[in-house]
Amino acid sequence: MLAVLGSCDGAGLDTDEAKLGSLAFEVPATWERTNHEPSGARSAMWTPLADENARKESVTVIRTVAYVDPERLANGGLGQLLAGAQGSLLGARISPVTPFQTRRGFTGAKIEVTFQAGAGASRYRRIHAVLLEPGTGGLVHVMYTAANPDNKLTAFYTVLESIHHEGA
Repeated sequence: MLAVLGSCDGAGLDTDEAKLGSLAFEVPATWERTNHEPSGARSAMWTPLADENARKESVTVIRTVAYVDPERLANGGLGQLLAGAQGSLLGARISPVTPFQTRRGFTGAKIEVTFQAGAGASRYRRIHAVLLEPGTGGLVHVMYTAANPDNKLTAFYTVLESIHHEGA
């Protein structure tokens, strides 16, 4: 069963357009960007200004190349990879994988996990979605992490639902 997301359209949230390669999407306007370039991936994280981040929130977008056959990913393999990726988190409690499709036509899967940030540290909640990038065989990861998450997950859904190829 494929769910269509849409629990938040970013209404009431001031946003700016951000880009990661040829992908464009909306991010909270007052959040700061930090770029990362791990091997084989492009990554950027957005966080509120330090003195405005009582929730300890972040949204990370990562664009990678799929190392697995895209057809296998489209037929359930994506959920298996997504669930397996959460295993390295300390004390992880993992939800079932939920397949979905964005309003802009990307298909993907998402999972929710709570974990401990370190020994004796607070528990965090992460929502991790992975989209299949049409025509490229690439993957787009969107992760929202917070110690005290926004109940509506506004920043997460704003980014996720706005992802599109530039010019599309």
